[in-house]
Amino acid sequence: MTFSIVARDEATGELGVAVAAGQPAIGALVPHGFSQIGVLASQGLPNPLYGPQGLAQLGSGVNAACTLERLLNADKARAGRQLIILDRFGRTAAWTGADCDGYAGHLRADQVAVAGSFLAGHGVLQGMMNSWLKSQGKPLAKRLMLALLAGEHAGGDVRGIHAAALRVYGERRYPDLDLRVDWCETALVNLKAALKQVQSASHTAFLRRLPVR
Repeated sequence: MTFSIVARDEATGELGVAVAAGQPAIGALVPHGFSQIGVLASQGLPNPLYGPQGLAQLGSGVNAACTLERLLNADKARAGRQLIILDRFGRTAAWTGADCDGYAGHLRADQVAVAGSFLAGHGVLQGMMNSWLKSQGKPLAKRLMLALLAGEHAGGDVRGIHAAALRVYGERRYPDLDLRVDWCETALVNLKAALKQVQSASHTAFLRRLPVR
């Protein structure tokens, strides 16, 4: 139903999660995160409870792999779930249940993990991963956006992409970026346009005036 990426910028320590899907309003259900703790994406048949439960585990010092194991062990419907987790050190963990729809899978590398179901094929995941690796040195939000676009270019969700979301967490106690497109035939085009606007000089100056903690 979705393809997503969780990643960490080694230079800044920022954490990010981005997702695109054929389902509407996935930004409310799939991506989760908290500053300097971790990020995760719960998809397939999402379990939104993985968000608060997983972040509580990560916040208490549990690593990504153990957090994933604990969440899955407590979920009798885990065969239909897909989950990728990244902790504040960039350690990742991933799960693709046997009952996930269509082509489903995940890939992991240092500081990044990607996953998807209902995909056109493995090339979607590989395209996202290749994009991430080739975009080193760019800002995290830009790299996440490029990864989603690469996934779409490789075939994306077989039902089309109608919703997307992108979040970045830095030093603030709230997301540095929290962008969503809940339903649109050009969801990634609109998400890219929103990202351009929030990175404008005027909006950046506005954000600098806000409390951080």
